[in-house]
Amino acid sequence: MDWVLHGYLSYLGILIIAAALLAWFNYKLQRRYQFVPGPIGLPVLGNLHIFYWYRSAHRKLAEIAEIYGPVFSLRLGFSNVLVLSSIDSVKEALIQRGSDFSGRPSLDCLSFRRCRSAVANHTFSPTYLRNKQATIAAINISLYNSQSYELRVTSTAQELIQKFMEFQDTYFDPQPLIKSAVAELIFKILFGDELPHRYLLRAKDLAADFPYQEAFAVENSFDFLFLPRLLSVDRIQRRTDSCYIELLRFIRDVNREQTLRNTRELPRSNCTSVACVLQDSRSRRNSLPLSKDKEPEQQNLDNETIDHLLAEMFVFGCGKVSATIAWLLVFIGRDGNLQQRLHDEFNQKLSTSHFFSLADKTHLLLLEATILEVFRMCCPFPSAIPHSTIRETTVAGFKIPKNTPVFINLWACCRDSKYYRNPNVFYPFRFLDDKKEQIETLISSPSFSLGERRCFGYGLAKGILFLLTGNLLNNFQFELHKDVSVEENLTLNPRKFQLRAQLKNSTKLVTNHLQ
Repeated sequence: MDWVLHGYLSYLGILIIAAALLAWFNYKLQRRYQFVPGPIGLPVLGNLHIFYWYRSAHRKLAEIAEIYGPVFSLRLGFSNVLVLSSIDSVKEALIQRGSDFSGRPSLDCLSFRRCRSAVANHTFSPTYLRNKQATIAAINISLYNSQSYELRVTSTAQELIQKFMEFQDTYFDPQPLIKSAVAELIFKILFGDELPHRYLLRAKDLAADFPYQEAFAVENSFDFLFLPRLLSVDRIQRRTDSCYIELLRFIRDVNREQTLRNTRELPRSNCTSVACVLQDSRSRRNSLPLSKDKEPEQQNLDNETIDHLLAEMFVFGCGKVSATIAWLLVFIGRDGNLQQRLHDEFNQKLSTSHFFSLADKTHLLLLEATILEVFRMCCPFPSAIPHSTIRETTVAGFKIPKNTPVFINLWACCRDSKYYRNPNVFYPFRFLDDKKEQIETLISSPSFSLGERRCFGYGLAKGILFLLTGNLLNNFQFELHKDVSVEENLTLNPRKFQLRAQLKNSTKLVTNHLQ
């Protein structure tokens, strides 16, 4: 028996020595190839456990930044990844050296939209710039036609007020109503008001079923795993792909039908929907002679690209706007003092039978500051879609190799103590100057990212939020049933909550608003 025990002890000793040698080799390997300081990872896996052992990876990355600084590196598998966690480092990378950091890493989890992807995940190129410029121009035309745009948002606000009135003086969950209303609104902005009812119902169903959290929760680490098809994240990715393809087919059918209708019935001067403006832009560009120094793909929009543009605007718009409205109601329902000050601002600056317009933004500063603070506290996607370097560059004095994936922790940037005093406290007044007479633009929220890759729908989202939430707050006094915790992964959404919406004034007043 002694020789058996001796054999086991020998094997145990060999395993201990092998583990020690592996740990030493792993340490030396990381220190040799680590271009920026960062935490030592596990053998083979590196720091991948951060994205699976911690549900709120952005919080863990913020804790690591407190140790290693706002610019640090992780090793995911055998790949070194740069992480930026402060406003200054993000400004340097995305604004001062925006061209160097303008790429997208080659990640399979992004490929379901990269195949002819329109803007969000397209590699930085003349085609990307063309698509983004066309999208921004189409959104701006819709916004500049303020009467049509405001009528759409006001109509949605009216319907939402009527639905809230059905639950008057009782607690209810507003999130399904908000998601449905936002989906219908964004669909009308994209395709116009004269839509068959079946299209609106289908759009609402697709928006309700789209896996926003799953789609963006796996983007930061999925491709660094070995044998990913053996893991559950691959099933999540397949579901996301399936939902996006289904949405794209629906968008394609609606876009073709609306294009034919607009061609027959609408003059160009009445073209106010985003889809109509994009199709009009395509027609005008295609009528121009091709330049000798540009490829045809770089000059002309085709139908498939427009379909992807519209699908991206619908997906990102529904996810971000509905989550932000829900969070705003949570904070307002939690803070009775802030709600009363907002009501006082409305009473002083608006008439009693007033429905909001974008012109009111200039004198409803507290409401504007409250929206900015909600963006800061609850940015819908705490981690931006990954960037990559297209050439060797530097940031914060560190030399960054070409083709380095770059993760941007927007959640940490929005809590940068250099720019925000008491960053974990909800305090809208931080965005007002000392006299509370104008918005302090120097510290605008980075929740929609910065630089050339900044979300192109930021202005549209702010306008929708101002009009929708302003009209809701001008009619109701909200009371939260109980405190709400956050639903965190790599997206932020409030957990299911209930609130009570009490009319500020008589039912007759609201009825007059709706006429």
